[in-house]
Amino acid sequence: MTYLKQAGYDTISLYQLEAYLKNQINLPGKAVVLTFNDELKSVYRYYYSVLKHYGFRATAFIISQRIKRHR
Repeated sequence: MTYLKQAGYDTISLYQLEAYLKNQINLPGKAVVLTFNDELKSVYRYYYSVLKHYGFRATAFIISQRIKRHR
């Protein structure tokens, strides 16, 4: 994350990427999409504070069956 910030990269959402692919918007010269797969607690526990520190955004793909159900 430090490298991305120092190198001038901007994080974009998947919605922004989709709009770009449909020729609806332009993106910054150094754009990157950050994704996390199959994690829930670790994304929040470890990565959220890092993303917030750098002002980055990310998408987390969660397996819904792994979420504990509480009454």
